Formats: sequence, structure tokens, C-alpha cells
Amino acid sequence: MMKQYQIQETMNIRKAIKSDHPGLSKIQVDSYQTTYGDILPTEYLNIFNYEEQERDWRELLSSGLKDVIYVAATSLDEIIGYALGKPNSDEILPYECEMVCNPRSP
Repeated sequence: MMKQYQIQETMNIRKAIKSDHPGLSKIQVDSYQTTYGDILPTEYLNIFNYEEQERDWRELLSSGLKDVIYVAATSLDEIIGYALGKPNSDEILPYECEMVCNPRSP
């Protein structure tokens, strides 16, 4: 009979800070590639690379926008997911804001 083990890890939910940009970019790129890898062309997915996304996150976290960004971090402060709430930028859609959540890919 195989023994089952459950690993529990403490997770902290906190507002994102400027120095979170590397972890946020890793979560974003990895989750896009995992989620859309079988759907979208590789050439398109290759646009989402760590360096470019780090730059984008660094700019966003430094910009003072009204976006609300929270991260889920381990007790060692490794970013394992994030949630982003922002005003809707598409005036056609019938809602005023949107929420994006990305967990760490397995």
C-alpha cells in the first residue's frame, strides 16, 4: 500500500511591490505557455518572454496606475500567483473592470 503525504506550505497574500517584477513575469509567461501552448502558434507565444514581461511589470509597478495587484507568496517570498484588478479598457464590453488571476504552473 502506497503512503500518501500532504505537503502544506504557508502562503502570504499581499500587495505587489516593485521588486516583485521577476516573479510576476515568470508566473505570467509560464502560465500563458502552459495554458495556450496547444492553442496558439509558437511564434505568438514566444513574444511572451521573461525579459520583456519583467520590463512591463517593472513599469506597471512603478507607474502609479489605479490597477490593484496582489501576489501570493511562499514563506520564503517566492511569488506563486497573482491577481490583477483594473479598469476595463474596452468601452464596448458591459462591465467597468476586469480581474486576471494567474497561479504558478505545475
